[in-house]
Amino acid sequence: MEQSWALKVERFGKIKSGEIEIAPFILFVGDNNSGKSYIMSLLWGVLSEARKLFPKEPPSVQTYQEIDRFLGRSIGNKCFIGNEEAQLFVRWFNDILRNKKSEFIKTIFRRKIPIGSLSIERYHRTKPLEVIFEKRESLDGTRFSSGKGYIRIPYTDRSKEQATERYRMAQYITWNLLMDELTSPLYPPGKQGGIQTRAIGEALYLPASRTGFMLSYKALMQEMMERLISGEREEHAIEFTLPVYRFLQALLRLDENRKSKYEDIGRFIEENIMHGTMKQEKGTLPSFCR
Repeated sequence: MEQSWALKVERFGKIKSGEIEIAPFILFVGDNNSGKSYIMSLLWGVLSEARKLFPKEPPSVQTYQEIDRFLGRSIGNKCFIGNEEAQLFVRWFNDILRNKKSEFIKTIFRRKIPIGSLSIERYHRTKPLEVIFEKRESLDGTRFSSGKGYIRIPYTDRSKEQATERYRMAQYITWNLLMDELTSPLYPPGKQGGIQTRAIGEALYLPASRTGFMLSYKALMQEMMERLISGEREEHAIEFTLPVYRFLQALLRLDENRKSKYEDIGRFIEENIMHGTMKQEKGTLPSFCR
């Protein structure tokens, strides 16, 4: 992971202020009712749902206009985005968070919670992000892609003059600068439905064990089936916060036999934190035991 940053929050519910430095694996430890779940849910929301906050059309705000001019100069040339250039993209993302923070909070927590401010602070890169612009005769069958330390953007003479295409580039670059190796890409693979669909590669929120969510997912599935049969509307179906719902959704799709690049981390958790192992009992709705 080449980037580092902190999520800063002020006047969020009972939390006066706080900052969370991001990492691929984060543990929150503290007293009961100290706000850990609230902050973790908020961080999960930024990692997993903030990609949906980008406006549908190219915005007219000054920060985005500066990005648009930067891209206009850069398309077709060698382009490296270091710390100084990245700040422009971070400022634009913070503008989006500021303007949409209230509706964003309601999406994550399924209810209104007061929040003063939400922003990305202290952004830093260990090395610049290389943006490779590939000229093509046609964009048919092409897509944006990324790898270790670079992103690849196809373009044509026509597309580089189109404001909507430059806007797609700006969104992709911004998301990659902030979220690379932390969560799902801006355009995750696979079929994507409503807010209840878990994207491939999405960050996973693990609820506190005492809350009993490991015992809840079968009841949740039964309730979902009953709603499906009765034809109830989807927006009334969620009783948990969104990150908890996605956690239960991930349990239902868990494949114990599939190899994972995080296998060593899982073994470390079992040996040094849980002091035991987790087993999966197969079935239509699998069970998990320690």
